[in-house]
Amino acid sequence: MTQTTGADTSPTVLAVSNDSLLLGLLSLFLGGSIWYFLAHNKKKRSPTLPYPIQPPNPHFLLGHAKLLDHTKGPHFDIKLLELAKQLGGVFSLQVPVLVAKTNATYGTVEQGTMIVVADPALIKHVTVTKNFPKSWTMKKNIPLFGETSILLQGDEAWKRLRKTFAPGFTTSFLKDMVAVMCDKLDRFMECIEQEDVRANQPTQMMTRAQTFTSDVIVQIAFGEDWGGTKPHDARGYITEITEGVIFADKDIKTKLFGWEHRRRMKVLEAKIDEVMQQVLDRRLGQLDTKGKINGASTTNSTTTTRNFANVCTLAIDSMRKERPDGVLTEEDRTVIVHQLKTFYFAGHDTTATTISWAIWLLSQHPNVLEKLRAELRDRQIFSTPEQRPTYEQLQQCEYLEAILKEVLRLYPPERFVGVPPEEYADKYIPFLKGPRVCLGKYFALLEAKLAISALAQRYDMSCVNPNETISYRITTSPLDGARVQLSMRK
Repeated sequence: MTQTTGADTSPTVLAVSNDSLLLGLLSLFLGGSIWYFLAHNKKKRSPTLPYPIQPPNPHFLLGHAKLLDHTKGPHFDIKLLELAKQLGGVFSLQVPVLVAKTNATYGTVEQGTMIVVADPALIKHVTVTKNFPKSWTMKKNIPLFGETSILLQGDEAWKRLRKTFAPGFTTSFLKDMVAVMCDKLDRFMECIEQEDVRANQPTQMMTRAQTFTSDVIVQIAFGEDWGGTKPHDARGYITEITEGVIFADKDIKTKLFGWEHRRRMKVLEAKIDEVMQQVLDRRLGQLDTKGKINGASTTNSTTTTRNFANVCTLAIDSMRKERPDGVLTEEDRTVIVHQLKTFYFAGHDTTATTISWAIWLLSQHPNVLEKLRAELRDRQIFSTPEQRPTYEQLQQCEYLEAILKEVLRLYPPERFVGVPPEEYADKYIPFLKGPRVCLGKYFALLEAKLAISALAQRYDMSCVNPNETISYRITTSPLDGARVQLSMRK
């Protein structure tokens, strides 16, 4: 009996011991973490660094982390703007999830401290005077852009990438690409005409603009035509990855325990990588050993390839020159694939958002629309559907430029007319500034100018939803798609 009882109870005793051990270890870990956080907040790691003012009454464990929670209430960008109005142009927040970073130039930033800068002079220092290292929090975007994306690199790696891909965004290259953009614009306008205007249906401007900008970036960056009227699979992958990044950013359970979510993100990342790898293979197959394009245009079931210079082939040529044998390494191929992913997302979603907000705003401000039309008429831009503007003509449109700037800032465009850029240079930075100014800035502005000009000249427009709101994704896109009713101008 004693033996049986001992045999029966020993597993129970062992189980209790394991649970107790785990509970003890967990308590020790949590207790140690709390002690470290509390103790650390009393003592700065680098007393030589002056820490700016903070909002009052931080939580004893979470600090100011709740202020950055945008699952309920206003987006944290709005909250930071309100704090800047209260606390001044620079302030700091306690965010325990942030870790300390040591840098030879800038010293050690205190564990869990975020410094928010809203002062133009300090912004200039951060963006122009000093090239600060990238935050580790940017790593959440790796599935979207790739680990070696130019957006995620710092120092020497960033400089090399900038040099390699810059030829595809020069003024001379863009001048040659106006005709290509106009080809895509014809398809964009025809789609709106056939499916929206003739059917007397509202135009979902964000959706239409995304199709146009995707069409443009695929042709100019990849050297391919993916159709343009129906979304390519790549757009679906990018959209789902974007939504996944945003969801995980909002949902703490998914961030910590979302194994299935992470698995799905890996699958999507592999799919978009495969698409871009195939693009790279096609470009490599099109080049001879000297980097020149061979043969005539080729077509398969999903793509049409035009034989002219594009961002991808220019980058291949640049990288080949750095290799003694002229052959790309596997690392080179990975780097190119990651930049193609970056250009695809950044090259169509952001510009589509700008076009959509511009048309939505113009549909509610007829006086601004008429001023724009007068300028376009004077410059003979899209005076007839067959007429195509030149790069130089578009650059001369001061009011069109002001409208674009104001869409990226907000109300009214006249503030930019006749005003020297240096007067607002440090306060207006939609493309950032300094060495990290957006590589595709002038590409995006040129594309947007073409689309807005063509739509303004051909159609009268009225707003369907004047209560449109911002959907805070990675870009500030219109939640309802910036719907407008278009009709042929009388």
